[in-house]
This record gives sequence, structure tokens and C-alpha cells, in this order.
Amino acid sequence: MGRRAKNDNTRRVKGEGTIRKKGNGYEGRITVEVNGVRKQVSVYDKSQRVVVEKMQELRKKRDDNYYIENKNITLEEWLKEWMKVYKKPYISPRTYQGYVEKSKTILEHLGNMQLQKIELYHLQKFISDLQNEGKSPKSLRHYYSILKMCFDDAIMCRHISLNPTRNLKLPSMRRKELNIMTKEEQLVFEGFMKKYRMGTAYIVLVNTGLRAGELSGLTWKDVDFENKALYVRRGMQKITTYDDDFNKIKRERKVTDVKTENSYRVVPMLDKVVRILQEYKKKVQAEQEELAELGEGFKDDDFIFKKPVEELIEEGYLVSPRCLTVQTDVDISKTKYNHPITSEYLRKTCQGICKSNNFRKVGIHELRHTFATRSIEAGIDLRVLQEILGHASYSTTADIYVHILGQVKLSQMNRLEDYLTDINMN
Repeated sequence: MGRRAKNDNTRRVKGEGTIRKKGNGYEGRITVEVNGVRKQVSVYDKSQRVVVEKMQELRKKRDDNYYIENKNITLEEWLKEWMKVYKKPYISPRTYQGYVEKSKTILEHLGNMQLQKIELYHLQKFISDLQNEGKSPKSLRHYYSILKMCFDDAIMCRHISLNPTRNLKLPSMRRKELNIMTKEEQLVFEGFMKKYRMGTAYIVLVNTGLRAGELSGLTWKDVDFENKALYVRRGMQKITTYDDDFNKIKRERKVTDVKTENSYRVVPMLDKVVRILQEYKKKVQAEQEELAELGEGFKDDDFIFKKPVEELIEEGYLVSPRCLTVQTDVDISKTKYNHPITSEYLRKTCQGICKSNNFRKVGIHELRHTFATRSIEAGIDLRVLQEILGHASYSTTADIYVHILGQVKLSQMNRLEDYLTDINMN
């Protein structure tokens, strides 16, 4: 038995809608959605050619938001609603803060425009204006990402039919030159840091690759001297809280659990890191003995790196908490003297120590890059390094340190060339 022939009275028009023979003429049908409700719209004519033309008009009306009832919604109205419903419940407060800050810039340029009237030109001009203001290619991609997601969901909600970010041109990414200490500089740096109480923090950073916030969140319970390991479980973040209209409510520092599985990790310690932390612990325990009578003696759940008691008193902490107030979402002892150092404190103190020792300015993140560079130079596998640094993917590690990998490969090839030259000479 042969296959049943397809009904020739019904056919597709460019993949959208159908035309079929009906009575003495032809009927065309197309499905549209009005605020999420699917509806059939029909046209009829005796001429098939006329029906095809009318179907094209129907599709154009659909694409031009003819069937969308809420045509007056502005980008500001939709973006705020989108952030409230689609983003705020599902991302970290720190990530949401970044979304808000960029959304406010978007609204300054485009907020008053009706959503359906925003075209590629308007977005391209927005990107060009930001580029002229000095925004980096990386930052521009963040703006693009927000806009694309925002318009994608607007389509799903039947506010618009097409995403205007399609074909948006972005400047090419420029590889940022990393500041990295040479081997000689690192030796000098660690040498004078040993003279300072807080110098221990910088020696740990440059030999573990920890982020500043991760270092701030470490307690003595996170240190395993026997197995030479640091357990990264939490970190300090500076978080700004906003209402649904993007108005600032409060700004605070919080010690929270790390946000991703990659960030939660075990970082191995070199022998010198073990030794310097053991010495530092003895020093801290001795300092805390005088506070034992006040119930503020040494505890294993104390933060490792915190401002010294004398500094807290000198700064009038007991009178005015100011920026030292830290809230915590984890089970950590909160006492008058258990306040972890902040990234700002780390940065300023490092600059001060470097200046006192006639050493160039060193950024805190430079210490992380320096550790990664030394690791690559030593031949540590890039996937192992990825885990130590807490990167989400192998490509992230490779992209950041690709030029260092190139230098190491070139150096190794030079060794090979010297080796082969020696063979030929013999």
C-alpha cells in the first residue's frame, strides 16, 4: 500500500502560516500571541496571490507588535520589573549589585523610550557613547549581556517580537597586561614583609593565590597544618543593597559562604607558608592572653587576619564602629575584637609598607597573578592551577595566563635548541 499523498490544498508560506483552498477562493491563517494568548488570524480572497500578499502583511503586523496590547511600556518599566522577577531571586547580592549599577547607566541613556520602539541604532549609539566615555570592551560586553537577556525575556512576555541587540557590534577585546613580580622582586618583597605583623598576610597571598576577600574570611579552623592545607569556605564582600527602583538602601561588608563550588576548595600550603602561619598564630595567641579575662581570649573560630586590638581602640571603634562593622552569615564568633581586615585595609597597608621600603607599588591582585606565574614557570599543570585558583573553567585560567604560557614554552624550546646544538657539536 503506497504512502498517502499530501493534501495539496494546504501549504506553508515561507514557513509561517498556512494557505488552503476554500470554496471558490483561498484562506490564509497565521497564529499570533496577544499577551501570551494564542489566536488565529485569517484572510480570504479568490486570488491565491492576493492571499499571499495579505499573509505577508499579517506577519509584518505581528513583528511590529501590532497584536501586543501594552505598547507603551518603557524600557525603564520593563527593566526594573525584569530585574525584580528574573534576576534578584536567582543571583548573589554582589552580582545583583553589578547588574543594578549597569542598569542605571542603561536607563540614563534609554530609559524613557518605549520598549517596542528601541532599534539596533539606539543600542549601537549607546555602546559607542560608553566607549567614548572610556568604558572597557569587557565592561561593554556586560552591558550587552544585560540588554540581550532583558530583551529576550521581553519577547517571552510578548512585549516585543524581535530582539534589537541582534547584530550589535562590540569592540574587540584587548588583552590586559598583567602586573607580575619577577622572581627577584618577589624575594625582596617577602624579605621586608617578614619584618611587619601584617606582612604575613601578603606572604600568604603571594604563595597561595588566594583572593583578598578569601584571605579575610579565613579562620584558624580553616588551617590544617598537618596536611598543609587551607580550606576556603567563605569570603568578605562589600555589598550595596537596592530597592526595586535601584535606590541605595544600605552598604555593608559581609562575610559569607563562597558562592560557587569552584570557589569552595582546598589550597595546598608550601612549607614556608606553614612555618610563617605557625609563627603568626603563636604571636596572636600571646596578644590575646591579656584579653582572656574579658572573655575575648584566643578562639579557633577567630579570623586569622584582623586588625590589632590597639588599632581598633585608637580608631575609636568602641565609640563609633564606622567601616569596621562586619555582619556575618556564617557561624563565626562575633566579638568586639574579631573583625577581619578588609580589602581596603590590605591594599593601603601594602602600599604603605612598600613605600617605607622603597619598593614599587604592588596591587593586591598582583600577588595572585604572581603566584600563578611562579606555578606555571615551575611546570604545574594548568588544570591543577585552575583548581587552586578557584576558576570556574580551564579556559579562564588559560586565557588569563596565555602569554605566560607562551614565554615558558619559548624558554623550554630554547633549552631544546641548546641541547640539540650540543649534540651536533659532539
